[in-house]
Amino acid sequence: MAAPTTTNHTRSDNFNDGTFVFTAVFGSSQETAALKIDLSTLAYVDPATAGQTCTVESLKWNISGSGVVEVNLAGGSPVKVAELSGFGEIDGGNLSDAGGDLSFTTTGMASGDTYQVEIRILKAAGFCVVPAVTDITFDSTSAGPTFKAGDVITTTIDFAPDVFVNGQPQLEYVMTSGTVLATCTNESNAYASTLTFTYAVSAIDQADAGEFTVGDLVLNNSARLMGGFASGNARLTFSAPDTSTVNVNKLATAPTVALVAGTGPRYDSGETVSFTVTYNQNVSVTGVPTMAMVLTSGNKNASYASGSGTSTLTFSYSPVVSGDVSNSSTVSLTSPIVLNGGTIKDSLGRNPTLTFTPPSLTSVSFNHA
Repeated sequence: MAAPTTTNHTRSDNFNDGTFVFTAVFGSSQETAALKIDLSTLAYVDPATAGQTCTVESLKWNISGSGVVEVNLAGGSPVKVAELSGFGEIDGGNLSDAGGDLSFTTTGMASGDTYQVEIRILKAAGFCVVPAVTDITFDSTSAGPTFKAGDVITTTIDFAPDVFVNGQPQLEYVMTSGTVLATCTNESNAYASTLTFTYAVSAIDQADAGEFTVGDLVLNNSARLMGGFASGNARLTFSAPDTSTVNVNKLATAPTVALVAGTGPRYDSGETVSFTVTYNQNVSVTGVPTMAMVLTSGNKNASYASGSGTSTLTFSYSPVVSGDVSNSSTVSLTSPIVLNGGTIKDSLGRNPTLTFTPPSLTSVSFNHA
């Protein structure tokens, strides 16, 4: 009767512990079968050890039926090392042909009988290397170091040797507002030398400089990062990258106020005096906020004139009238900006700082001879 070829066998692999399971099911006309296992072919499934010789650590079997499986070592003349029936296990030391093939031949199998051979192998010395992090790069070039809602924060992590990605690992980003998880974008069930993690900033995320750090790798929902064969799980520790300059949805800080260049320092009736108010991010203005300007003749208000939607606002007092009098060294601005029923908001609708350090106006005068 015809014997099934090796294509009649199914194979399942567990890359983490180096186990290979071969199963054969017998049909009505197939009472014998032969299976030849090339150990170097087994090794080829691990890119890090392609072409390396494997040694057998152990061999287990489970035979359904009354047949017998004969185990031979390939060579000039195959050497029978065992006859297997029922179920059991033998140590790989009894199969001490590291560079050869194992041959399994069955006899007496009937229709519906099965045999299953499980081989656990070890890579050659020096190749059972656990993958570990070799480099981590925080990429802030596209949007950082200041990120706002909708921006994507990206981190890449390099491993050596290549790591086998199973599921969707995550990476912690620790902020003032709490810890969030960046998601690995690599293909699952595949080897990779570099893992990429991305996170889209939300409106509730917040961190000022020095308050953002990269945390730990997280393996939720059965995600795994593994080495090939018997090397086990990857080492996930690393030194966090420098993120000391990173800001996330940073609140606008105290503005810088300055006299508009090209005007003054002497202002006569009919002229306009203007000041710039510069924030570290764009702000939007409604209504007419003001700044108090102190003159010898009394206080006047420089009112918001333009700049909403940008980081620089202009406040102006116009026109100077004949009653506005002040000699040099007696003109000053008073902090803070007064909203006067209006608003100044950042891109997230928050109120920025309104206090400021008044600029020096010692050379400015109004209607002064």
